[in-house]
Amino acid sequence: MSRLVDLSMDVHRDMLTFPRVPAPTLLLYESWEEFAERIGAAQHGATSLTASYLVIQNDHVGTHVDAVKHIRGADAPGVEGIPLEYCFSDGVVLDFRHKESGSRIFPDEIDEALEKIGYTLKERDIVLIHTGAGAYNTEERYRTDHPGMTAEATRHLIAQGVRMMGCDAITFDPPVWAMFEGKHFWEAHLVMNEDDYWHLENLQNLDQLPPHGFKLSVFPVKWIGTTAAPVRAVAIPVPPGFVVPANVLEESVDAARLRSLAVEGDHGGAQALVREAQPPREAIRSAYARLGGLVAVRSSACAEDSEAASFAGQQETFLNVFGAAEVARHVVECWASFFSERALFYRARKGSLEDLRMAVVVQRMVEPKKSGVLFTADPIQRRRDQMIAEAVFGLGEQVVSGHVTPDHYVLDRAGTVKREHLVLGGVLDQDELRELAAMGQRLEQQFGSPQDIEWAIDDRLYLLQCRPVTTL
Repeated sequence: MSRLVDLSMDVHRDMLTFPRVPAPTLLLYESWEEFAERIGAAQHGATSLTASYLVIQNDHVGTHVDAVKHIRGADAPGVEGIPLEYCFSDGVVLDFRHKESGSRIFPDEIDEALEKIGYTLKERDIVLIHTGAGAYNTEERYRTDHPGMTAEATRHLIAQGVRMMGCDAITFDPPVWAMFEGKHFWEAHLVMNEDDYWHLENLQNLDQLPPHGFKLSVFPVKWIGTTAAPVRAVAIPVPPGFVVPANVLEESVDAARLRSLAVEGDHGGAQALVREAQPPREAIRSAYARLGGLVAVRSSACAEDSEAASFAGQQETFLNVFGAAEVARHVVECWASFFSERALFYRARKGSLEDLRMAVVVQRMVEPKKSGVLFTADPIQRRRDQMIAEAVFGLGEQVVSGHVTPDHYVLDRAGTVKREHLVLGGVLDQDELRELAAMGQRLEQQFGSPQDIEWAIDDRLYLLQCRPVTTL
């Protein structure tokens, strides 16, 4: 997977929908010229301004997520009740294209599919059931030709911490004809009566995804009180890894003493106290065993990347770390870097010295051919109509640390070069710049503000991390 992958169906008047669900109506409500006339701008020479459409759409049209209200009834939470943390997480694709149309998927088959790809599910993974139907979602057989989930298989995923799941078929269950033939009616849907879980339907392009090793963004439109809502589902390439949660540092030290030292500005005492902490070695060992090889150990303080302050470069990142014991040691060093003299100085002015939340991200090392940073808005000129990219050959740490002067590109929103300063002779080509800009726009849309992004390219484009731009 080398790029963002759009997993959403096109929505238009002639699209296929579930039987007896009406196709959407999209009507031009006011034209460009009509708006200019209505507000009186036309008489001043502005004869063409903005237009708008009236959209009439069932909540189960196109790529959408079902809320528990769909099954439990009017008093149950609609899509507004879906926790956002379940809408952005690691994605897993289980391939059931070999299953016959109308057949049912059982727990042992889920386990076999996981074993085949060598993956162990964890809490909040988003599991996608690949039926193959998404490949023909413009044909009539899309309504009838696909396998579907059983109640038992759905509960099996929930028992492993999976609350968001989905498929590239018109329903998460087997097709209607198979329900009547087997007398199993909406069995996967009905699990919502007993468990909080949500499923996506009408996905597509699952064949463009690896089995795992990517992030999924499946945020629904915040309709209030509906049983479902449209989703723009997007897969984002991210190196596989794991996170030592932000609360672990506080639980591993004398928190009151550490806060006191931070407030006093005693960076030496604070770091000495942190270095006495015991990290969760067994959990790290188990998680590292699934990755293996060289990893990057990255600090991620919760206070650091608000819209008012960015702590980029304040805490440590360690590259090419090998072995679980070394990962555990560098986790502690990341914690300690949160209390360096420089970090405490900055936090005293921009953040909270009493905030001890420091997550540590461990990612499989990417040995990039190219890497760098991307700002989705110009932080110097404070312009949101252009992006800034900087790139080097090899590891991007050279850019972040300032050890190498990178190629510098000023881009429009589509990724076209407006200006460039090529110290290294041209690290990125136009296609790579467009791909970077597309990733940047998607991340900006998902997180609601311009983003400062670290990226890498080997045979694919990877997102390493992103944070808000705070200087606009």
